[in-house]
Amino acid sequence: MESDDKGARGSGIAAAFAWSSLALNLGLVAGVMVLSPLAYPTEWWTSDLDAPVLLAFAAVGALVASRRRENTIGWLFCAGATIWALGSLGHQYAQGGLAHPTSVWPRTAEAAWAARWLTGLGWGLLATFPVAAVS
Repeated sequence: MESDDKGARGSGIAAAFAWSSLALNLGLVAGVMVLSPLAYPTEWWTSDLDAPVLLAFAAVGALVASRRRENTIGWLFCAGATIWALGSLGHQYAQGGLAHPTSVWPRTAEAAWAARWLTGLGWGLLATFPVAAVS
């Protein structure tokens, strides 16, 4: 009986972790949407298109990971979407700093560097979906 109780507790923790990753992604995407007009005041930027795709990956990942915590796909989607969202936020921050060089936007070069790596890593995790689905 103890093993069933321990498994149920672990499942609840995994579900809470999966859904909190979706909440984190919502917050990060909100930050991207706030910074986007500052970075590109006269243009419509592609982050408006990235947001629904990113949140779809995050929502599917949270749903799968919360229901089947042993399924690698859900956790890959959660991690990939979160890392991609961090990269998008860093990109918008760096672009805002470059668009307004006289304002106080510290560490824009470092943010641009981190944004490139984080976005690539996030996409890399999401691209492992076919490999993880087979194994």
